[in-house]
Formats: sequence, structure tokens, C-alpha cells
Amino acid sequence: MANIMIEYNVNLQSMLHVGTGEGFAGIIDRKTLSRIKENERYPIVFGHTVKGMLRDEYRKLLSLTGNSSLDIVESLFGSEKKQGGLYFSHWELNDEIKENLRDKANMLYEVKSGNQIVRGRRVAKSEHLYTHEVVQNNLVFKGIINGIIKEEITLNGIPKPIYYLLLSLYSLKRVGGRRRAGLGHLSLLIKKVEIDGKLFSERQINQLLENNIANLVEEVVNNG
Repeated sequence: MANIMIEYNVNLQSMLHVGTGEGFAGIIDRKTLSRIKENERYPIVFGHTVKGMLRDEYRKLLSLTGNSSLDIVESLFGSEKKQGGLYFSHWELNDEIKENLRDKANMLYEVKSGNQIVRGRRVAKSEHLYTHEVVQNNLVFKGIINGIIKEEITLNGIPKPIYYLLLSLYSLKRVGGRRRAGLGHLSLLIKKVEIDGKLFSERQINQLLENNIANLVEEVVNNG
């Protein structure tokens, strides 16, 4: 068994809307997800959402390499009947941003308006103006993945399933709703990885991924 811990940052490159299905005081029809902490309202992306997005990216990556086994996916992410080996934290603003925004967290949000669309005709519905709340861009969220997995073949000391997980992290480019409107663009930076007490720095991780990407491309070509 191997103990795994991954720390990463999510850089928000456009405004974000993660819907709650709720409005506010007749002013906002669609609020974005947030959590009250120390009397301040901060945006958040729940861990189960992160887990679902990564599971989808992981499956895509496995299918490219011709590996359709669900056992690997289940061992990491779990299923309806089985607990996975990994825990996925919420995405929350890093502590430095929270400190700088103390008593000013309302500046993180903006209210946008738009028209509902008739899907079949792609035209605006008459008298169906709505408002939705978005989170400002250029924010940095932090995330953590940790847990225990079975020992596997390693690539430069990183278990192969975790190597694929790191690639899946870098594959995440969008989150939240209203993506056609350009919301939810992101970039992700893996800060450090720890495996059974052995620490891999940001620089080491990037180098390992670059060095082994050729192996992945070869797998894709061979299974194409």
C-alpha cells in the first residue's frame, strides 16, 4: 500500500458560476455556491464535484491508452458499492487571499443578467430576463487529494495510477455552469506530491510528467 498526498492550486481565468438552484431576496435568480466562514462569504467548489470531474478525465485518459478497466477507476474514486482509496477536498480560496479580503469578501461577487433561450430555436424567450451571480476571475483556489492506494508499477517513483491522476488534473480546463458564456476557465498547478513520505516538488513533478508524456503518446498510438 502507498500513502498519497497531492497539493495543487486552481487559477481562475474567467468568472465562475457554480449554481445552487436558489435565488436571493427576489434580486438574484441563481446564486453561486459559497460558504460562510468567520462571518465572511467565500466561494467554494465541493469535493464531490471535483471528484466527479476528475473521474471523467481519468476515464478519458484510460480509454485513449486502450485500458477500459473499471477496477483502476473504482480503486481510486470508488463506486456506489465501494469506497475509493482517495479523498478529494473542496476547492477553497487560499489563506492569503482570504486575509487580504477580510471584511471585503462581497467584492468577490458580481451579478450578471441574461435571457433564457428557447433551445430548439436558439432565440431568447420573451420576458424571461434572469440574473445570476458570478465569482470574479483571477482568484486562486487550493485543493488537496490524499489517501491510500495499492502498490503499482511506478514511473520514476510515482505509482502509474497516480501518474494518470496528475495528468487528469492538468486536463481540467473548465468548471461550473454557463460554460458557453465563457465562464469557468481555469488552469491548474500541482504544488507538491508526497508518496510514502517521499516529497516531489513542483519542478520535479513537471519534469517527470514531461519526461513520461512520450510513453503515454506511444500507448495512444499503439492502441489507436
